[in-house]
This record gives sequence, C-alpha cells and structure tokens, in this order.
Amino acid sequence: MKEIHKIYLKSFTNYLRAKGYKEESTARRVSQVNKYLCYVEKRNESIKYTDLLNAKSYLKERCRKQKKASIEDKRYILAKFYDLLKRENIVKENIFNRENIYGIKNIPVKKLTLEQEKILNEFIHYEKNFGKRKKTADAIKLQISWYFNYLNENGLHYLQIKISEAENLQAHLLGLKDDNGQMLYASATINNKIGSITYFYEYLIKKELIMFNPFKEIKKVRKEKTLPRNILDEDKLNELLTAVKEKVKTGKDLCEKRRFYRHHVMAELMYSTGARINEILKLREEDFNLFTGTVKLLDNKTGKERTGFLNSYVIEILYIYLKFRKNIVTGKSKSNHLFNGEESVKRFFNKDLQTLCKELGLGEFKSHNLRHSFACHLLRAGCDIRYIQAFLGHTRLATTQIYTKIEKNDLRSVLDKFHPRAFKRQVKAS
Repeated sequence: MKEIHKIYLKSFTNYLRAKGYKEESTARRVSQVNKYLCYVEKRNESIKYTDLLNAKSYLKERCRKQKKASIEDKRYILAKFYDLLKRENIVKENIFNRENIYGIKNIPVKKLTLEQEKILNEFIHYEKNFGKRKKTADAIKLQISWYFNYLNENGLHYLQIKISEAENLQAHLLGLKDDNGQMLYASATINNKIGSITYFYEYLIKKELIMFNPFKEIKKVRKEKTLPRNILDEDKLNELLTAVKEKVKTGKDLCEKRRFYRHHVMAELMYSTGARINEILKLREEDFNLFTGTVKLLDNKTGKERTGFLNSYVIEILYIYLKFRKNIVTGKSKSNHLFNGEESVKRFFNKDLQTLCKELGLGEFKSHNLRHSFACHLLRAGCDIRYIQAFLGHTRLATTQIYTKIEKNDLRSVLDKFHPRAFKRQVKAS
C-alpha cells in the first residue's frame, strides 16, 4: 500500500478511537477502508481524484457477492472516512454520501432559514420532553430538514401548505428512482416520512400557527404486508435449536463453545417470549422472576413495558445461566446486561444462526424469524390472535393479523388432510 494511504488509514483509526469506538468496531471499519484503498490502487487512481462514478462502481462490484444491507454498511463507513478527508481538505466532496450514491439530487441539501431552524429545534425539544427517544427524535429531525429543503426548492412556505401540495410531495417521493429504474423509497419509508411531517403539523396546530393539518387529509401509500419467506415449521425450528445446543459441546474451541452457550439461552428465550433481539440484549438479572416464570420486556419501538412468559425448559436453562454466566460467558465484563448488551453480540448471533441454517439446509434465517415463528406456531396451535398481539406487544391488531396469511404449502397439506379424495389417492398409490 502507498505510504500516503497508510497515513490516511492511521488518521481514520485515531479518529474512530477518539470518537469512542471499541477496538473490534474500529478494526472492522478500518478493514473496510483498507479494502477500498487497495481497490483504488489497483485502478492506478489517486484518492484525491476519485469521483462518484468510481464510488458507485466499487459498491456495484460488491453487490454481486453481498446483500444490500452489507453494501449500505460499507457505504456508511466509507462516507465517514471521506468526511474526515474533507475536513482535512484532502478531498472536495464526500462521494459516498447517501444523496450522491442513491441519486437524490432533486432536492439539494441547503442551509435552513433562521425561522425554519428555530421552529424545528422547538419541535424536537417538544418531542423529547414527551418521551421520544433520542434516536427517534434525531430521525424525525432529519425528515423535517429534508422537508424544509423540498419546500425551499419549490418556493413554498410550511405555514401555507394546501392538501394538493401535500399530495404533490407524496407523489414526488413515489416518483423518485434509483440507477436501476426502481423506486428509490419503499412504501413503508414514504409513509414514515409523511408520518414525521404529520407529527410536525400537529405541533403547529397546538402552537396555533395553523388551523388544520393538510397531511392528515391525504391517503397513505398502501404497503403490502407479507411474511418473511422462511418461517420454519415446528420440527425444523426444533432441529435448529437442537443444533445450536449441540454446538456448545462440539465447538472448535472454548471461545466458540461459550459463544454458542449464550446463543442457546438467547434463542430459547426469544422463542419462548416472542421478544425482539434488541429487547433481549437489554435484559438485566432483576428483570426475571423465575418463580412466576415471567420477564419484563421493554419494547424497543414504543418504549412500553410488557410481560414475557417463560416455558419450563427456559426457566431451567436460565437458572443455570444466571448462576454461572460470569464464570462461563461474560467473564470480567462490567455490563449489567445479561448478554452483555453489545451490538457485536447481535451480529455474532445472526451470523452463527445463518451459518447453521445453511449447514442444515434450512435457508435464510435471522433472529427476527424466531419472533415470526413464535407467532405462527401459536396461531397454528389455535391461540386467539388477540393473545398473540399481547405477547408480541403490537399496538394495533392489524399488525398481528399479518400472521393469518396462510402459505400455499399449508393450504396443500390442509386439502390433502381433509378432502375426501385424498384418502383414495393414498390407497391407489399403495
């Protein structure tokens, strides 16, 4: 590697450490930047003169082997790297910015007016005071900033928006395309943007700055509610959970055995409660009551608390885990969370689950599929959907009703089981 690139890499490493990134996270980010710098060198190009076309071709080349989420992760890391280079006046433009890569050039990001900045800061302060998490409030702020830029570009004022103009904004979002001619935003993303703007206008009504909310009058973009493609049936899921448990004994070294022991407890706990992995990672010892077989779960979306119920097997393995976890799994970790609560735990859990599923021929499978399996298996067993709604912590019943969609394979098996001709076919075949 060129000496100048080594200097850039070292600067980026120091920058990440100064920001408080852990060594593992720093190493992963530096590794991605290192790969990119090697790519630039192979093309006999200089980092100072690489352009947007270069950035897109680099990401496109990796799209052939990796998933979209992984590519987005790489783009984000390289955008951070270019932010540093830009601050050091090494490059003029951050070519890995989301706006550049995905072609959102219709609404250039400009500085907001003083009036817009003031009302936006007041709104975000108001949202935080009413219990919005920092992450959610920051996301809303980003959406409203984008909205103000759209208004400025089209010569509109936020206090004078009509219903037709609100509809035009939604149509604009639907009309944005990526480089492949596909919709830039999914329907859920568009509804999320419109939702943030709707919240903002509700605030303006409370401030008595406007009389009505134009965004409440437009129809939401219809989104298709579909289940993930791979929800394992009871037997196959049991096969996977058994394989995770077996890895505790057959792991290649002590480190892997310890990791799979944690995976084993987490997977069983998720399947017993229907909890999300982020909810599991936040759990502390005091959240459990093994005597009543319950656990307090904090919904990572709404911030509300609900009760999860533990089956007898989970109670048994949790009792052992709680007793010996510091000796076996967490070691000298100062974390109060039962499973360390780190993002790396989630990443290893999903990675190891996917590897096991491929070995077993079970297809693509992640932690959230355990939650889907929990709901589907209860529904197949005859559980009332309103109970499932309570178990999952869904605010709206419509969200839970997605699980009532029966796959074609289920319909085939039901037909073969109950149709009078099914028995005759079996007799004839024998």
